[in-house]
Amino acid sequence: MTLRYVITSTDLCLWLLADYLRVKIEAEDMEAQEVKGRLVSVEPTQKKRVIGTVKRNHLGLMGIDGYIYVDKRAFDAGWSPRPGDTVCALVVESAQEKFTWRAVSVSPSNFGNYTNAAPNE
Repeated sequence: MTLRYVITSTDLCLWLLADYLRVKIEAEDMEAQEVKGRLVSVEPTQKKRVIGTVKRNHLGLMGIDGYIYVDKRAFDAGWSPRPGDTVCALVVESAQEKFTWRAVSVSPSNFGNYTNAAPNE
């Protein structure tokens, strides 16, 4: 059985709140009043790697390209991006107020340093 479920419990860590997850469960008798089974796996419904630009940075929170939520726990150790920096991020589908994705990890990207300019002749 595959379920799409939004984690909203306040018992979980803040960074897990509102992620969309695919939960696989092996259940014994789905018709019984109390279903028994075991959790097989939990994974995000969607994940992807993106290159984006830091759009805001306030009190350790920031957005990437206006649709990705991220906070300082996702940064590579010892590094903190500034608005305008180009970053590489691994993101998962999420519902974080106006954001539709959440960054799991964020690292510097030199992608923005490349141009399509022709070499000097």
